[in-house]
Amino acid sequence: MEDLVSKHSAIMDKQDPEKRIGLMVDEWGVWHDVEPGTNLDLHTTMEEVHRFANEPVEYAGALHWDAPRLWFELRKTLSRLEETELGGIGVDAWGVDYALLGERGELLQNPYHYRDKRTDGVMELVFAKVSKDQIYRETGIQFIQINTLYQLFAAKRDTPNLLRAARKLLLEHQRSPLKASASTAELEC
Repeated sequence: MEDLVSKHSAIMDKQDPEKRIGLMVDEWGVWHDVEPGTNLDLHTTMEEVHRFANEPVEYAGALHWDAPRLWFELRKTLSRLEETELGGIGVDAWGVDYALLGERGELLQNPYHYRDKRTDGVMELVFAKVSKDQIYRETGIQFIQINTLYQLFAAKRDTPNLLRAARKLLLEHQRSPLKASASTAELEC
C-alpha cells in the first residue's frame, strides 16, 4: 500500500505541483453544511459538487451500508468533475466499519452498518476473553460497541461462514490490533 501511495503521490505531484485541486468525500455531509467557497484553512476552499443521502438499508433483519449506491453516487460526482484535474481524493469516515472481500477482490455482501444491533452486548463477551486494560494497551480505542473489534467478534459469532469465505478485510482506516500497513489485511480463518 505504501508503494501505491508513493506512486499515486508522484503522479499527482506532476499533475498538480501546487497541490491545489482535490476531492473530499464526507460520509457525514448529510449532517452539516459548509457554505460554498468557505475558507477552511486559509489555503483551501470548498465547493459542493454533488450531495446525496447516505442511509443504511435493512435486509435479513440487519442494517447495511448501501455500498453499490454509494459507489454509483461517487462515480456521478467524479463525472461532474471531468474537466477538473484532481490532486487527490480524500474520504472522511469514522473508521469502524469494514468490508469483506472475496478471492477476486469482490465485495461479498454490503458491509454491516455500525448502527446494526448485532453488537448489542458484545463488549461484555469480549471483556470475558480479553481484559479492558489489554484492549486499551493494544488499540487505544474507546470502549464503544461500534468499534471494529466488537463488529468482528459479532461476525465470528453470527456469520462465521461469511467470515471464512472472505480473503481480505477492507478497513476505512488501518488500526491496531491488525497492525496492517495496507488498505486490506489478509484474513487467516
